[in-house]
Amino acid sequence: MHAALVGLALLSLTLLAAPCPYSDVKASVILAADATCAGGRTDVCGVSSSCVVLDGDLDNGLSTFTGFNSLGNVSNYVHRHLTMGASASMTFAAASLPSYLTSISFENVGVVNLSSSQSPWSRRVTHLSIVNGSMDATTFPWPCNLTSLTLRKNALIDAPSNLPSTLTTLVVEDNQLHDLPPTPPRLEHLHLDANNLTTITDLDWSRLVTVRLGRNPIETMARVQFSPSLRFFACDDCPLQQLTLTPTSFHALDALPPWDGNTSRLTGFNMTRNISSNRSACAKLQGTVVPLWAGKAPPLSFDVCLVRDTNGTAPTSLASIRAGTGLAIGGIASAFAIVLLVVVLDLKRRQCQGEAAFDDAYANVQPSPNRHAQTVYVYPRSSLGQSMVSWFPGAATDDVFVNDYGAWHLVDRDDDGSIAVAIAVEPTSQALVASI
Repeated sequence: MHAALVGLALLSLTLLAAPCPYSDVKASVILAADATCAGGRTDVCGVSSSCVVLDGDLDNGLSTFTGFNSLGNVSNYVHRHLTMGASASMTFAAASLPSYLTSISFENVGVVNLSSSQSPWSRRVTHLSIVNGSMDATTFPWPCNLTSLTLRKNALIDAPSNLPSTLTTLVVEDNQLHDLPPTPPRLEHLHLDANNLTTITDLDWSRLVTVRLGRNPIETMARVQFSPSLRFFACDDCPLQQLTLTPTSFHALDALPPWDGNTSRLTGFNMTRNISSNRSACAKLQGTVVPLWAGKAPPLSFDVCLVRDTNGTAPTSLASIRAGTGLAIGGIASAFAIVLLVVVLDLKRRQCQGEAAFDDAYANVQPSPNRHAQTVYVYPRSSLGQSMVSWFPGAATDDVFVNDYGAWHLVDRDDDGSIAVAIAVEPTSQALVASI
C-alpha cells in the first residue's frame, strides 16, 4: 500500500511538473484523450487550458461529444468515427487525431475554425461532415485523402474550393450557393439540393453517377455532358425553362426510369415540373425540340432542345435517335441469342456426358452495372431443380427475375402468377457465365 501511494504521489508530481500542452488554447473546455486524463476514470476527458480535469467520467464507449469548444490531443480515443456537437465554436489549436480515425463530424457547431493551427487531419480521414455551422469553405484545409464531404446548412455563399482530387461524394445542401463548386476528377455523386443556383452550363459531368439539384431556382441547363454511367438525376421543384442536350446526354437521361421514392436506392429521375423549351431559341442553336422521358411521368411533359454532339453531328429528329438505339439493341439481342445458344448447348453436352458436377465449369460472378445487359447467366438443373436462364437489365423471362445492386433473386412463377420458388443468390455465387 505504501508503495502504491508513493507511485501516485510521484505521478502527480510528474504531471504538475510537465508543462500543460493546452496553455495557449483559448477555450473553456477541451476534449482530450491523452496523459492529462490520468486523474480520471476513463481515457477520454474534458480539461481546461491549464490541464485541470473538468470531466473525468466520460464513457470510453462514447463517439459523440457535446459542449466542448476545442479539440485537443485525442490519440487514446478508440473509435474510428468522432462527432463533435452543440458548441458555439470549435478550435483545433492543439488537436491531434489517432491514425485510425477515418470519419469526423461537426453538428450544430457555431464556428469551425482551423486558421490557428496546422491541419490536424491524419491521412486516414476520408469522411468529413459539417452540419448546421459556420465556416469559410474557400480557405478550409480539407483532409488530403478525403473521399466524402458533406456541408449542409452552413449558410455558404461561396462554393468550397481546393477540394482534394480523391473526392468521390460531394454534398453541399441547404446553403446559399450561386455558383457551382469545382468537380474533382474522381467525383461520382454530386448533391446540391436547396441552394440558389439559376444557370448550369458547359460542364463535363460524364463521370457522375448521381446528380441532385432539387429546390434550386434553375431556369437554364445547357451543354452539360452526361454519360451512361448516370443512374440518378433529380431537379425536383426546379423552374427549368430551357434544357439543351446533345444526343449523348439525351440518351443518358432518357434511359432513366421514374424514381420509385426509395431514398436508400437512388435510381431513375425525379422531376415535379414541366419543361417547355423555347422552340425559337432552340432553332437559333440549330436544334430540335423533342420530348424527354416521353410518357414516363404523366401528366408531366419534358420538352428539351436537342443540339449537335461534341463531334459536330446531330440527328435530324427524335425518330432517327431511337432508330439508332433500336439498331444497337437489335445487335445486342442477336449477339445475346448466339451466346445463349452456345452456353445451353455446352450445358446439355456436359449433362449428356454424365458429368456429376458442374462446378468446374463455373465462374465467380461479381455483378456490375456496366455488364448486366451483356452477360448471360445459366443456372443448371442440378442446383435449382430445373434449368433457369436469365439476363439483365431487370427483365423477367417466363420464370426468372434478377434484381439489381447485388441483391439477386431467382423467382419461378406458376401459370397463375403466384410465386412457386424464390431463391436468393449472393453476388459471389457460382454460375456458368458467358459475356458478349
